[in-house]
Amino acid sequence: MEHVEAVAIFDLGREAVVEVLLRMDRQIQQLTGRVGKLERELAKSSKNS
Repeated sequence: MEHVEAVAIFDLGREAVVEVLLRMDRQIQQLTGRVGKLERELAKSSKNS
């Protein structure tokens, strides 16, 4: 996100900011889960080499 986009969201008000933060948190949680899964798969593959 660019600075100008963040300012535009801020200017929309509290609820818009809260919604964006919640959406970002959901994405972070999903990506964290995916990274963890990939790391576990990589660890399994490394042990078999």
